[in-house]
Amino acid sequence: MLEAYLLAKGVKIPAPTSIPRVDRTGPIPQTFAQQRIWFIEQSVPGTSMYNMPECARVRGSIDLDLLKRAVHAVVNRHEAWRTTFASLDGMPVQRVHANLAPQITWETLPVSAADLETAAHARLSVLCSLPFDLVRGPLVRVHIITLAPNDHFLLLNVHHMISDGWSTSIFAEEFTTHYLALLEGRTPSLPDPPLQYGDYAVWQKRTHTGSEFEALTARLARTLGSDHGYASLPLDRPRPQGADDSGDFLLFEVGRERTQTLHALAQRHGVTLFVVLSAAFKTALLALTGHPNVALGVPLAGRNKVELERVIGLFANTAVLRTDLSDDPTFAEVLRRERAVWISAHAHQDVPFERLVERLGPVRSLSRNPLFQIMFILQNTPRPTIQLPNATVGFIATGTRSVKFDMVLELYENKNGLRGWIGYLSSLFQERTVQRLLSRFRAVLDDLPLRSDRKLSAIGATENGGDIGDFMAPL
Repeated sequence: MLEAYLLAKGVKIPAPTSIPRVDRTGPIPQTFAQQRIWFIEQSVPGTSMYNMPECARVRGSIDLDLLKRAVHAVVNRHEAWRTTFASLDGMPVQRVHANLAPQITWETLPVSAADLETAAHARLSVLCSLPFDLVRGPLVRVHIITLAPNDHFLLLNVHHMISDGWSTSIFAEEFTTHYLALLEGRTPSLPDPPLQYGDYAVWQKRTHTGSEFEALTARLARTLGSDHGYASLPLDRPRPQGADDSGDFLLFEVGRERTQTLHALAQRHGVTLFVVLSAAFKTALLALTGHPNVALGVPLAGRNKVELERVIGLFANTAVLRTDLSDDPTFAEVLRRERAVWISAHAHQDVPFERLVERLGPVRSLSRNPLFQIMFILQNTPRPTIQLPNATVGFIATGTRSVKFDMVLELYENKNGLRGWIGYLSSLFQERTVQRLLSRFRAVLDDLPLRSDRKLSAIGATENGGDIGDFMAPL
């Protein structure tokens, strides 16, 4: 369906290209995404902005020796998690190590039972924020905090240079497989990865050049125009000169009944729930900013080739969805425009965000993203799951306060409806400003099922100025 639409619009679809294996005798370049993070890390030494902590509560028995062996087994399978970084003749490169053991530590908190929970969470917060040394490594840490013989916190912290959300799920699955096999005294039956991240890096640098790729990038740049998306909510505080990722979060919920009506609305208009939600959020932003050309950043998995689905590494890309709302269209028309914008983003998903920035040439600053200030996420990346015998494992929030953009709105769907959070830079916004945005967003979602044929100016107009009541979720 998508392919037919793109062909009808005259968009050329690249032929599938296999990614060849390459030898390791020469330097391996950094991918475009790695280069961007490398530049920021060099500009802001000691930052933990790109740490990727995941924490699980393990209630039951756990074998430390088997855990270590299982983690080592997964790391040995994937070169990305045995990689460090350097500059060679002025060029950023990857250095893959034959043996680079992950850092695995275990501690038991020496405090009274009444203080264990508080102390554990405080310790986790410290561990999540410890910076990595990209040159020396290792860039993988596993830390176990024991509260009682059958009660533990299991923290995995990996640097974004070598991983993404999809990779975390691969690790969790392979770790479970190895741990269970070791426990039962057998060899795990896992096929070798079809390739390694270094193969992808070399392939990307070879194929993302030339006239055809440059034409693809230029076409995407033309759709975005010269307005580089600096319009956002009015700032409560002056923007700092340098990079700052210290933020705060508000949680909210959309009930099951309202979520079902949003699904029905999407079906009536031939769009996805993502399109409905992103269009609704842009409607809320328009009402509060008055800026009619609304841009959101949206993450893409970047794994549009089957051989990349089981490889650990940083593949995630970012699309910029810019929608023109200047003529007070109906929401039904906005859905049509948002669908076209989303389809175009998928047609150009092979264009790295970093190459798009180079093409558009915006003024660069460490204090804000060059093409958008707000990230919008409807989470569909597989969530990590770990299954251990004689134990229950549940992932929990780490309590980190790192926010990489002015704002990040993330939602995910469960059996009770939609649950979400909005993170914001506390150096820029007061909580009441973010609550006002959530209030407008809630009012738009409430209006849509009955008023999608109305003009945007009439949708969500009854927002209550910040009293968002049962829309908020408990922390």
